[in-house]
Amino acid sequence: MLEGTQGNRKGQKSPEELGERSRLWNHKDSFSILNGKIGTRKIRVLVLDMHFLKEDESEWNRFWPTAALKSRRGMSNLQLLQISHVQLCGDYKSFPKGLRWLHWSHFPLQRIPNDFSLDKLVALGMPYSCLKKVLNGTKCLVFLKILNLSHFHYLFETPDFSSCQISRLILKNCTRLAKVN
Repeated sequence: MLEGTQGNRKGQKSPEELGERSRLWNHKDSFSILNGKIGTRKIRVLVLDMHFLKEDESEWNRFWPTAALKSRRGMSNLQLLQISHVQLCGDYKSFPKGLRWLHWSHFPLQRIPNDFSLDKLVALGMPYSCLKKVLNGTKCLVFLKILNLSHFHYLFETPDFSSCQISRLILKNCTRLAKVN
């Protein structure tokens, strides 16, 4: 009987309980947090791949972009964000500012917006992105150690990283890359 009770309790977690977790590794849990705008300061890790959720088009259309930025405002302690196939509309002012690790696969824009705060990043991964210029107009990221630009098919040259402290630069399968500064 105890075993069945625990199973039911796990299966019946309310969205509010999800918001009290510190790490959200499950895509559906992350989607529920963002869609319900119930993210809290307790959340430090969030993983979301919208590619896995596209099967239900009604959820996809209802979620992005209206809830995305508003719900992240409550997650001021978010340090690790791994997202894929996510398109955000509007400004990036309310994007989490304390991020230390950002992995955004299939970043849809051609340049990183000026109001996108990357100051505290230690690791930045943006594979399969549409960026044509990396960190264009962005000041040197003093904490950045790892930069993954794999599968950039529109990248022709890298910026000058000589004033940065990057210890690992990953440029796998950048088919049009002609110049590394």
